[in-house]
Amino acid sequence: MNFLSDQNVNNMLAFMDDINYQKGKTNYAHLLYLFEKFFGYSRSEMYLFDQNYNLKLLHFINIEQKAIDEYFHHDQTDFNWHPRRILPTNGNNVIKIFDVISKEDYEKSKFYKDYLEKYGYYDLISMCFFNENGRFGCITFSRQRKEAPFNQMDVMQLEIISRFLSPKIWKSLDNPFTDQSSEYQCHSEKQIINFLSKREKEVLELVQKGLSNEEVSRQLFISVNTVKTHLLNIFKKLKVSNRTELCYKINQKYSKSNEQRII
Repeated sequence: MNFLSDQNVNNMLAFMDDINYQKGKTNYAHLLYLFEKFFGYSRSEMYLFDQNYNLKLLHFINIEQKAIDEYFHHDQTDFNWHPRRILPTNGNNVIKIFDVISKEDYEKSKFYKDYLEKYGYYDLISMCFFNENGRFGCITFSRQRKEAPFNQMDVMQLEIISRFLSPKIWKSLDNPFTDQSSEYQCHSEKQIINFLSKREKEVLELVQKGLSNEEVSRQLFISVNTVKTHLLNIFKKLKVSNRTELCYKINQKYSKSNEQRII
């Protein structure tokens, strides 16, 4: 707690006391209000997510409804901000956006230029909830460019709060598995193919047919280095590390889809 001042600690204790005094299920609106009251996190949105990365919105404050709706339909082909997908598996449950992308790349991304900038948002930090099976939800806080950026102090206090809140949030869900079924099918594995660019889909189709990088290069009239770049982007978006894993994942996906159609 080297980075936390006495005031930070007092704010966390007051926050936890307020939560403990509440009776019954967690009141999501009140929870987000407490983050604003004690920590100044004035814009926030709270989600559940399942193992397929589907999101379900629970509550939000000081964010336009239009911005929330657009997020679920925004084409994040160049940068996918989903805390469960991007958080490392090292036990940490808080992530800042500039931990995973440089400011230069971020400001060039469609996610920022076509979406966040339009609504005046810039800096993001997410705190995840977790249980023995992994992460099951999060709160994302946002700030405008003119505001102070999120820092290590924010990370540390949210890590502590994450450990305090996670069992309470999980316990308050009526039926976690029902509650986690998403109203919005955002960023799910069954939609991830749609996040590929047109050229990446063309490369993927040829790779699935067994063509080498050189053969793909000749078919699409692009350089071998460009083929490799597209493949690396595909690997990253589909969370695989090589061509074998890629083909297996795609084939498995469509096999399950076909089985469901037959049933």
